[in-house]
Amino acid sequence: MSSAFNVFTQSDCGNLDFEKGNTQNWTKFGDVELVNRQEFDYYGNFPLALSGNYSVRLGKTSSPITNSPNHTQISRSILVNESNKNLIYGYAIVLLGYPHTEDEASYVKLQITNSFGDSVPCTEYTVFAQSEVGNGFLESDKDPASNYDGECCFPIFYQPWKMNAIDLSPYIGQTLTITITSDWCVYDVDWGYAYVDFYCSEDIFTQYYDCNSNSFFINGIEGFSDYLWSGPQILTGQGTNSISTSQDGTYNMTLSNPNTSCPDVNLSYDFSSHNSPKSVQSNFTFENPICENELVKFTNLSTAIPPILNYFWDFGDGIQSTQISPTHIYPSIGSYDVTLIVENLVSCFDTLVKQIEIDSILKLDIGTDLFHCDDEWLTIKIKNPGTSNSFLWSTGEKGKSIETQNSGFYFVNSLDVCASSDTIRITEDPAFFGEIPNVFTPNSDAINNLYFIESQDVVKFNLEIVNRWGELVYKTDNPEFQWDGNSKELPLKDGVYFYKLFYQLSCQEFIRNKNGFVTIVR
Repeated sequence: MSSAFNVFTQSDCGNLDFEKGNTQNWTKFGDVELVNRQEFDYYGNFPLALSGNYSVRLGKTSSPITNSPNHTQISRSILVNESNKNLIYGYAIVLLGYPHTEDEASYVKLQITNSFGDSVPCTEYTVFAQSEVGNGFLESDKDPASNYDGECCFPIFYQPWKMNAIDLSPYIGQTLTITITSDWCVYDVDWGYAYVDFYCSEDIFTQYYDCNSNSFFINGIEGFSDYLWSGPQILTGQGTNSISTSQDGTYNMTLSNPNTSCPDVNLSYDFSSHNSPKSVQSNFTFENPICENELVKFTNLSTAIPPILNYFWDFGDGIQSTQISPTHIYPSIGSYDVTLIVENLVSCFDTLVKQIEIDSILKLDIGTDLFHCDDEWLTIKIKNPGTSNSFLWSTGEKGKSIETQNSGFYFVNSLDVCASSDTIRITEDPAFFGEIPNVFTPNSDAINNLYFIESQDVVKFNLEIVNRWGELVYKTDNPEFQWDGNSKELPLKDGVYFYKLFYQLSCQEFIRNKNGFVTIVR
């Protein structure tokens, strides 16, 4: 296997790699901009980040026009430890190809200094603008451009991403400062800019077992121009970032330093076939318990080296999916076998089957909308509580029923997972029974001459009025009656009389009764 796969896990590294999506912890000067891997450089058509999602761009083609300095710089300090002792970085450059000398040309420079400001040996590296193809530079297929002074027209050269590794292990426990500088030519007329990215991971190496070739593989970090491996047994992959072997032992990977005056970087890895994971491992989770006709979310936790190429889901009800983490609705209760098959880039497969239980939904029923009248108390009951005893009403009550005398909407939820809610509306009925007068003046002056009770939708009515001796003086079963104060067509004397009243409105279930007195004043 000679292909290189990026299988390493990015770590935070204190945002050394800009993967927080910002330049936090970095000091900036000039045109420094965070850029995204999903975008491509206009002149070189290479992605704007080397690893992860983000990198930074130093400089632009139009800095003087925007009144920004041509000299751009970004720097930060790091405490060297085991996780970052192998400092791996990449750079890409785009420069106007005016034929300057190295001392005059646009350039990009990386430098690492100690706490005294002295350069750490073999960590200073400078790339100058080229005016021809070579030394890693290519000519852009975009139209030639003028410099800021207006002189026309010069080809544009670019160097796509190139990586370098620095061994900082002698400086573990010390604080070092990384500084990257991009600048135009010394005359500030020929422009150039650069991209810089860092790779942060404790796992410079990974290993796995390939099911197809029955071989073990050791992967080193990808992206370097050449690799030199040594170890007990190298079957394939010499010169690439990935070798195959079947023998345990220590393997060394040598990475060339672009600065030819400095030693190459040598990294070692202790390989044991007993520690090699399967090249692909299928795994997933789902919500539980799960209800019929509700959306189920499956979370894919599968892993693979090299990365996963395809997913195949079978939900056990005749429906399939190829999404990474799909959702699905089961329309019927029961048990279903959910199958996930994962295939990686070298066509290794792994299958996992898990059983899922779909429960029925309790559809609560509290009846149809109701009317209430005359401050009557109503009882709202759950007609089908089933075996559940966990309910929550909109009033805050938790029983199987509530009582109310107010209009409005009322709803109830079951606290069980698989249960619906139900809502009822209580409306005030137009039926009513007004206040019963306690005095009237039947003296023919057209004011309060008649005794009556205002009401509406009365279905039963019986009124009896007696004098102080209990003798009946008036009786009616007409709720729309109007009494003139006479008995047997003769006016009654002034005084106090007593009534007994029985009535029922159309919105009431029971007959109500009232007793009281009425005074006649002529």
